[in-house]
Amino acid sequence: MHYLPSKSPTIAIVDPSPDDYGHLVEAARRYRASIHFFATAAEALRFGRQQTISLWTINVELPDLSGLDICGMIKSLSSHSVIYMVTARYRAEDERIARIRGASLFISKPICVSWFEAWWAGRFSGKGITTFGETNPSVIPGYRRPSDRPTYSLEPIGGSLMKQS
Repeated sequence: MHYLPSKSPTIAIVDPSPDDYGHLVEAARRYRASIHFFATAAEALRFGRQQTISLWTINVELPDLSGLDICGMIKSLSSHSVIYMVTARYRAEDERIARIRGASLFISKPICVSWFEAWWAGRFSGKGITTFGETNPSVIPGYRRPSDRPTYSLEPIGGSLMKQS
């Protein structure tokens, strides 16, 4: 069953690099979503206490607080919040911590709007990426499980970092 919400969704993006989200802003406008950018965790938490946020997108690296810490704070404010963590450098340990603290999805830059469109579709169908706050990443084109991602040796082999898998 499909339905339209009575209110446009509110999306909060917490990232000191708002230019990385140009395609997402275009998609949000098409879907009539309200999008708000915050450079710091403090600004975002202040806004989140005053407003219901449909989707949080938080960079792991923020100038004033770890994005992983703010993820846990937001979940304590609203257990129904959908949180996507974003990083410029993927680390399996960051993803593990983010998921423990309540993140539904862990995204590496550059930003692709397919995850936003999958979230949007899931809001109306009850299926997909946000069913009961759980993630079904198979609905996102190009998604690769962490075990499918290549790993690299930190020890120089032959003078350069070598791909292990």
